[in-house]
Amino acid sequence: DWSSDVCSSDLSWRHAEDGTHGHTHMEHRDKRAKAGPVLYPMDEPLLRKCDALMKNLAKKSQAVHFLRPVDWKKMGLVDYPKLIKHPMDVGTVSERLGKNHYARLEDFANETRLIWKNAFIFNAPDSLYFKAAKSLSDAFEKAMEKMEAEAEAVSALQVDTMERCNILLADIQANPLAEWFLDPVDHVALGLTDYTQVITQPMDLSTVMKKLDENAYTNVAGVKCDLDLVWQNCITFNTRDSWVGKHAVTLRDFTAKKFAQAKLTDDQLLSSETGTPRKGLGGPVKGVVPKPSALLLPQANRAQVATGE
Repeated sequence: DWSSDVCSSDLSWRHAEDGTHGHTHMEHRDKRAKAGPVLYPMDEPLLRKCDALMKNLAKKSQAVHFLRPVDWKKMGLVDYPKLIKHPMDVGTVSERLGKNHYARLEDFANETRLIWKNAFIFNAPDSLYFKAAKSLSDAFEKAMEKMEAEAEAVSALQVDTMERCNILLADIQANPLAEWFLDPVDHVALGLTDYTQVITQPMDLSTVMKKLDENAYTNVAGVKCDLDLVWQNCITFNTRDSWVGKHAVTLRDFTAKKFAQAKLTDDQLLSSETGTPRKGLGGPVKGVVPKPSALLLPQANRAQVATGE
């Protein structure tokens, strides 16, 4: 009876909803969805592709754990609603696709990513369910990359470099895995006594967005440098193989993919609508490994149970 392996709620890490960040993934997404140009709107061809993708995922053997909502009461998983604030499953996403629930491709992608994220939160990295979620996540991201490339080729968004960077950063923040990277680390509250010794240059996504809003970057390289620093900080402080280090690696790859799809090169200037170059701090035009710092939190005790039936 694998459900007997469920851990208690005595966790050594802080979830975003208990005050570490003060925001939830859904709150961030909803605030941005109301304004600005729409990248990859969910038209009929995209809708059909998304539907086919979910059907293909559902046929995979690993998907059996994620097809339906978790019946946590029946399974006696009393900690489940404490840890999983936004439950999601393959069936629900497919049903919402059929009801035209998603305004754009990224909205669909992020609700699907929520399935895997919930599994990552609730299960140990060496568990069957964590590994199943990772396999499905990898397959999903590969399919998404192809779909986004096709959408970009058909109707590339005609905006200036600054606006495209804003859209790109909003999409990174909306990724469910970005929850632990949204705001500065409160190392005092978290009891991370060695944080400032290891971290000489902290960085987080809200700080990058603030600098972008304040015209603090001259070129695209400056934005990329700070984003790289967010992921590298986490890997340095927690190791690449830690649960959060794995998420940092995933988001680093996700970020690189987004910049490539947008055809944003390091030397592109961030310009206003009138074409006047922004004044601020740029970054190196050629790739540079950021100075190591760190991000995040101690390793949690993980429950050995799937996020789906």
